[in-house]
Amino acid sequence: MEKLGKTKTKYLEKLELLKEKFEHFSIDLSAGGKKFFLLYLLYEVQRTHEFFMEVEKLVDEKKYTADMLEIDADVDYVDWADERHWKVDVSTHILAEDEDFEPTEKTIEGMLDALPTEGSEQCAEGSRMEYKEVLQEVLRGACNSRQLYLALVDLIQQLRTTLFNIGSKQGKRELSAEEGELLYQGEEQRFNLPGEREVVEDFNSWKACHENDEENIRKYIRGKEFTEMVDLFTSGFLTPKIGQQKEVDFSVYKDDIDMERLRKFSGELDIEAYYSAMRELFDYHKSVLYPRKDKLGKYFFKYRKEVTKEHRAACFRFVKMLWLIEEEKRCQREVQEGAKRKKELLPTETGRSDFYKIVQHEDPERFVRRLHQLIDGRRGADVGCVLLKCAQEGYISRSPKQKEFESEFTRIGGWKAIHNYMSDNNENALERANKIVIF
Repeated sequence: MEKLGKTKTKYLEKLELLKEKFEHFSIDLSAGGKKFFLLYLLYEVQRTHEFFMEVEKLVDEKKYTADMLEIDADVDYVDWADERHWKVDVSTHILAEDEDFEPTEKTIEGMLDALPTEGSEQCAEGSRMEYKEVLQEVLRGACNSRQLYLALVDLIQQLRTTLFNIGSKQGKRELSAEEGELLYQGEEQRFNLPGEREVVEDFNSWKACHENDEENIRKYIRGKEFTEMVDLFTSGFLTPKIGQQKEVDFSVYKDDIDMERLRKFSGELDIEAYYSAMRELFDYHKSVLYPRKDKLGKYFFKYRKEVTKEHRAACFRFVKMLWLIEEEKRCQREVQEGAKRKKELLPTETGRSDFYKIVQHEDPERFVRRLHQLIDGRRGADVGCVLLKCAQEGYISRSPKQKEFESEFTRIGGWKAIHNYMSDNNENALERANKIVIF
């Protein structure tokens, strides 16, 4: 599978960091140093165990979040539970003649100075104080290396048991269709997919409203579905699905889209195999592909070790493109329906809408045509400022009422926003109106 800058999860980092601390033990340490290092390992194993006990709770609670996909994305918990990762050399750690002792404040401070550090020469002040409190608590009574060693062995066994439980539970788990959809919806929110439909008049104005979006939505114009689909194919997202295919019956999908055109974008890809794999995760209806949320969620989970966060991001880029294509079609339908409603509002006697009653321009038709150029596809403040400018320059006798406006133009959004910006008492409206040129 293609590597997309894969990074380690916090779960793998936590285990590798603990193992590294085991390897820091030096045979050259003094007797007191060895005893303190045993204590240090005790504390680190305890912290790591507490972390993974919370992970096990998360697995048991079955919360459908990104954590559910990443818990074992790069960690083989059953392997990490093997004792070979956590062996402690008894001959090195247990001192033959080791007496109980009562450590002094100076001894503890010296031990803190000698501790292995994370990313710096000295422990951060917060970590240092935390270590010190634990040391003082554990060493409040007399203890020796043997006691510390036995406590460490017991704690390591508890950690191994927890790691094994996590791996076993995750490995046996399969999602139902309902659980798959819940997981998909969680990822959908994580990757910031559009939510409710926006009310817009035409796709060009809609694109203009989003021209500064982080992902540059303007690139998603009609026709981009082919390049975006190929991007999905080459991202590696479908590689596990391709590997599971036995025989590809492409005849079922051959009428979906212009496959010859798609081939022009796909290079040497086996386009039939990739498209068939994709169609198991996407439905096709009225010339648009739709994500099968339950199937995609189950796919995310089943192949969570192969399908990384980066691969899922590629999937959601494709889903977003599909949403935008459908949005374009919806906008076109609204324009057509708006034109139909407008005709129904025209008075049959004069052939003109009620809006003409307030028009004072010498050429009313030319003036209204110009207003359509400035108003159609816009909403709220953009519309109100145009009408305010018309009133200022005497092209209309007064601000239009809602019914008068709707007799000629298709209203987008609420009337209140339009009405607010037709007022010459609104400083923002006046400032914006001054920048508008009617003729």
